[in-house]
Amino acid sequence: MNMIKNSSSNHLGINAPSRNHANDDLLLSRSSIFLLFLSSLAAQGESPAELQREIVLNPDPHSEETAYAQIRKSFGKKSIESPDLFAGNHQNFTHIQIRDDHEAGGCFDFFLHRDLDGDRNKEWPLGKSRQRNEIKGYGGSDEGLKATEGQVTRYTWLFRVNEGMTLTQKFCHFFQLKAVGGNDIATPLFTISGSRSGERDQLELRLQTSDHASWQRIPVCDWKVCQNQWLSCEIIVRFHEEGYLRARIESRDGSISFMKEFPEIDTWREGSEFVRSKWGIYRSLEDRESILQKEDVVSFSQFRIQEWSKLSSVPSLKRQE
Repeated sequence: MNMIKNSSSNHLGINAPSRNHANDDLLLSRSSIFLLFLSSLAAQGESPAELQREIVLNPDPHSEETAYAQIRKSFGKKSIESPDLFAGNHQNFTHIQIRDDHEAGGCFDFFLHRDLDGDRNKEWPLGKSRQRNEIKGYGGSDEGLKATEGQVTRYTWLFRVNEGMTLTQKFCHFFQLKAVGGNDIATPLFTISGSRSGERDQLELRLQTSDHASWQRIPVCDWKVCQNQWLSCEIIVRFHEEGYLRARIESRDGSISFMKEFPEIDTWREGSEFVRSKWGIYRSLEDRESILQKEDVVSFSQFRIQEWSKLSSVPSLKRQE
């Protein structure tokens, strides 16, 4: 359930939680939050029409609803790809759990078990084994989770990698933008990932090159620096063959302050129906010996997906089209 409280916010516009859980906390539906947000814009003299649509998912640890129920309410009934939901996978453990965090408030903990979890009910061929615990937009989701050509979308959320999680030479994605439909759907357009580059373990951005043949990998920070602290993430995209993307990732203590802008980048795939977003843990098992812990946890909170009429309408983006 979505909850509005008295709160402060950082300059990414992501709320820091209030610790007051009094009975007069206001519980609102997603549509009510959207209307409240539009009213706030109008009060500030901004045109409400510039914000076209908004999806909000704030985990509520005080609700009687499970984590899965809360996710499905905002993202759709088939939006969860956790191992326990698929036959032949690790079904005797709930892989997304909800809790009250002393910094972020309500959050979802995403679990992966190195030796027990797989990728849905899929059998990967030798040399391509992997495992997944993700939530996503899909064809049955609200239109706000399906970005179409020319659309401007702003994604914000918090995430935290627990201490002790190790990386490999292969991929480990925490956020993905993927095309749906057309002939170029296997590889994400963009990811936030953890990987080993040479001798360095790092949090990084990955973008497909213009010929879609390889990855451009951009370091965000050293892996140890980003562990065990909440990171604020903001991704702004205009989906087009001559599109735009800006990524900002920051820690609350200031040890991480990353921003990278791509003013003319291909963010659309020919023949696509829409682009969907995915959050969680999706990683290769081909370098299994480098995954030292049997259980890893990554936490997420305060998801917000906004569709704007144009780039210059996005409040956090000081840029003219």
